[in-house]
Amino acid sequence: MSYDFLLLPCDPQQSWRQVIEASERLAVEEGNRPLSPAARIRLERLADLLQAHDPQLEPVTTERHIELTRVDDTGIQVSLFSGELAIAVAYWHTGAAARAVMQIAWSYLAILEGETGWDVYDGQLGRS
Repeated sequence: MSYDFLLLPCDPQQSWRQVIEASERLAVEEGNRPLSPAARIRLERLADLLQAHDPQLEPVTTERHIELTRVDDTGIQVSLFSGELAIAVAYWHTGAAARAVMQIAWSYLAILEGETGWDVYDGQLGRS
């Protein structure tokens, strides 16, 4: 189980439900297609920015996405897809440790939001 955040391109006229449905349709349409060269460059740039901010992030690159995972016990994982960015935080922390881990996740969200202009959606709260 994890606490999940999504970053998605959002039209101000759309509800979050519409944005998420559109993102899900795009994921189905793209299927297992590899990233385009332009998308790969954009995602590599985001990954580089995150790693410059936090050198404990280790990347794994596939044809479809880039994933960054912290090497410590925070349980934070960042997934970069062409039409969606996601941060998952494992639920195993409590108290001060949980606050510290969420601060790290929020710092990643700030970087990604600032670089993409996309909006953050908190699925647990059902809002941005």
